[in-house]
Amino acid sequence: MFNIQLVFQAPLTEKKIFLDWKLCDNPAAMMWFKILLSSAQKKTSFFPRFTGFVSRHKTMKDIQRNLNRCIDIINAESTYKISEYASDYFDQEFANVVHHHFEILAGSIEKPSRYMQNASVSLRHAISGLNYFIHDMESLHRSLQGRENGFLSSCGVVTQLIEPIKRYRIPEEFLTYFTLDPEFGDMVLHYSQIGKTWWEVFLDRDHEIGQSAILPLYVLSGEFDIIFVAEKTHSDTKKEFFEFLKNKNLNIEDPKLALGYLPVASLVREKTMSNIDYLELIGEHLSLLEVRLFEGENLLGVLKAETNSFNLHEKIGVVDESRNLKN
Repeated sequence: MFNIQLVFQAPLTEKKIFLDWKLCDNPAAMMWFKILLSSAQKKTSFFPRFTGFVSRHKTMKDIQRNLNRCIDIINAESTYKISEYASDYFDQEFANVVHHHFEILAGSIEKPSRYMQNASVSLRHAISGLNYFIHDMESLHRSLQGRENGFLSSCGVVTQLIEPIKRYRIPEEFLTYFTLDPEFGDMVLHYSQIGKTWWEVFLDRDHEIGQSAILPLYVLSGEFDIIFVAEKTHSDTKKEFFEFLKNKNLNIEDPKLALGYLPVASLVREKTMSNIDYLELIGEHLSLLEVRLFEGENLLGVLKAETNSFNLHEKIGVVDESRNLKN
């Protein structure tokens, strides 16, 4: 039996917690595990991000300030200009516009844009920051909205490997494992591409995105996200989504659309802990230090974080005021 253990740490106290996942029993999960293990054996490091957690360590004002700093750097260091800035009021249309700027500035994984090819280190981080921070804003906004209306919103941990990494095309027979109904705490394949899936376009009501930027997940890299879903996708939402696809002349039965997520490991839950308990626990430990890979009790490999989740901000010249908080 193969397992994954993650080591989280509290940003202020450096207290650690250890959570475990069990590898799913399917060939897609096994291929993902082998790729991740290969990365561990090559001493590849990773960059972790946390989205949607309501925490004193990462506020909306922090995220907005960081996004605006990215925009300032892009406007100062490139010929591409962005006029939109984050304000105290979150608007999904604004988020879609900023993500469209990111798509233009970044290009694709296979063919980076001229802006990215010629960018300084600070400009590359700022371009990437558009993507990171706008998704952070979206997720946190939905979580805060959920709390106001008495329900939980989804949160996530995004784990990206530090380039250069190998990306493999997902075998067609693996596409049947995609689902719109992941379980709470599932590890799923990371979207190791630039663009959005049809599911994301639908949820974001994104009218800014170009057709070429709508890309079903087709690569497998060893990277992963952890989806802490609040509840199963409502049947009315699914019905609306399928109607949306039909209106785009798409066949909802086509597995190549890769709708939803592909789970590769499930959270090993403590029976005494509720969903809220897990969200609050991780919300106080917003730093991911290590990914440990096991076969039974035998440790096969370890991946270490290049930085904790705050240091991207420092790379683009932003300091989080939350680091000055005291318990």
